[in-house]
Amino acid sequence: MSFDEEFDDSIIDDYVAESREHLESIEDDFLFLEKNRDQPEQSRVDKVFRAIHSIKGSAGFLGFTKINDLAHVMETLLTMLRKGEIKAETRFIDALLEGVDFLNLMLSEVRKSNDVDISSVRQKLSDLIKGETSPKASIELKTFVSFSDSGGSDTGFTVSKYAITNIPVTHNKTFVLRINLADLTAFQGKSPVGLVRKLLDNGTIIDGRIEPPEHDLRKGLPEGPLYYMVLYATALDQKKLGTILDLSQGDIDVAKVSGESKKEEKIPVAVRPAPAEAPAGDVPGDNRAGEASAVA
Repeated sequence: MSFDEEFDDSIIDDYVAESREHLESIEDDFLFLEKNRDQPEQSRVDKVFRAIHSIKGSAGFLGFTKINDLAHVMETLLTMLRKGEIKAETRFIDALLEGVDFLNLMLSEVRKSNDVDISSVRQKLSDLIKGETSPKASIELKTFVSFSDSGGSDTGFTVSKYAITNIPVTHNKTFVLRINLADLTAFQGKSPVGLVRKLLDNGTIIDGRIEPPEHDLRKGLPEGPLYYMVLYATALDQKKLGTILDLSQGDIDVAKVSGESKKEEKIPVAVRPAPAEAPAGDVPGDNRAGEASAVA
């Protein structure tokens, strides 16, 4: 095996190991929140949200689209829980735990994760979101905000107003970061996963994309530049942020809201598939031994 192959494997292995660690650490938190639904412990809610947000963040630019899609819809339901719009009722926790099962399934053979059918659990989560969305949240989910840079040029980032309302109030500065993934010496772990970890430790990743978009990071880093463009909220000023991330000031620009538009929130929703018989052990079930799943 060449050095390049070993490095490419290390990117994936790092992501899988960290994602599994996140999932193992939050299953008990889900059950605790359900048991104490009338007096939720906000730190636990925040913990499970950050875990799913982290899994989604790395999956997006590694090309694991099914993991990214499922984590996205789970994150939306967790946002509702985080904002106190819903309580940790059994039907919500069951659906989230089923999502955890599917994430673990996809992580077990992550290179084949895009072939896994997640339509049933994704639909279940989407139905719960639509059924519990308040009129105000419904408007926010359909209102999308675009951003421009300090020169007034479009950044290419458009995100739902609902997602923006979930950003911690202390993360009151918004930037567009231009990070060359081919130069990772400044980041923990010297990998894209280490980069996401450092970004999440210091702020909120609102959105991100790879440029050029056609590059598949699962095949490793290219010889030339490969940029991770990030819409990022933080409490840090531009100079401090550059020091922590080892970025030049030219790679950090202030992002400003430039407009709003109305459209459907891009929660992945799939048509329910016809029932199919699956081999034993291939379809994740409820995490709880001896308990029947609640019907959403």
